[in-house]
Amino acid sequence: EHAPLRLLPGRDYAHLDQSSATALCNVEFRVAAASNRVGVRLNGATLRLTHALECVSEGCVPGVVQLPRSGQPIVLLGEHPVSGGYPRIAQ
Repeated sequence: EHAPLRLLPGRDYAHLDQSSATALCNVEFRVAAASNRVGVRLNGATLRLTHALECVSEGCVPGVVQLPRSGQPIVLLGEHPVSGGYPRIAQ
């Protein structure tokens, strides 16, 4: 089953490299088995930043898309903690 995600650029979206910005909006991702009530982990294209970012942990709302070091995005759900210091690439 397919379900489109509608995204708005997040605070750190501009730090994605060009191919990753294109992939985020055009490549099919699959829900990873490691997903839970905290977040939906997405498997698909590995997304990369143009350079490393120093992000502080801060509060955020469900629906924020974080980019951990693995390059596989995570959509935060209702039981998420603070951002964990990961770039927030979409919402």
